[in-house]
Amino acid sequence: MIAESVQEALNKQINRELYSAYLYLSMSAYFESTSYRGMAKWMRTQALEEREHAMKIFDHVISRGGKISLMPIEAPRQVWSTPLEVFEEVHKHEQKVTNWIYDLMDLAIREKDHATANMVRWFVDEQVEEEASASDIVDRLKMIGEEKGLLLMLDAQLAERACYCRSSDRPWGRTPAEDSLPALPSPLRLSVRLLIRTASEASFASYPDVFHQLLSHIVLPPFSA
Repeated sequence: MIAESVQEALNKQINRELYSAYLYLSMSAYFESTSYRGMAKWMRTQALEEREHAMKIFDHVISRGGKISLMPIEAPRQVWSTPLEVFEEVHKHEQKVTNWIYDLMDLAIREKDHATANMVRWFVDEQVEEEASASDIVDRLKMIGEEKGLLLMLDAQLAERACYCRSSDRPWGRTPAEDSLPALPSPLRLSVRLLIRTASEASFASYPDVFHQLLSHIVLPPFSA
């Protein structure tokens, strides 16, 4: 069984993840209206991932014998001024999500709910990547400024983002190329996953061999318990 306090917190997080999906879908619609199709696709993909996050928590509550309590989803903002303003909001939102995830981890530890803590740990790692990805785009947009040509080039790059949703044989939020990689220390794993996530979908099939060759030359420190 799952503690009432943990169940309530997880239900709130399901709502927050679904709100995140709404927010990013709204941002996608905004970019469609301003003809930034690549950014629109990036946001649509982000919305799909947030929905998957919600379902990961949903399934965890069900598997623990808990009760799902779905709540109304707040209407998201619909209009922004510039692409930079949009991605700055994405970064701030992901920072807020990170704090929610930390609160969940703290609660699971207090309640000695090891299963929930293990599930939430996945989100802790995921948020490092979510913040890094948003921050990188914000930095690039600040360097680009009002240069329309460079904005269009960035838009084309962001269009290459692929989404791999839940499947029966692949962990949540992971691409096929990521699944083929060996276990890595957190900083190195982050770098590799960010490289994969920014590559085009057509390139994924060739990535495993490339990264395996790269990693074969890296000497990792011995593991100690």
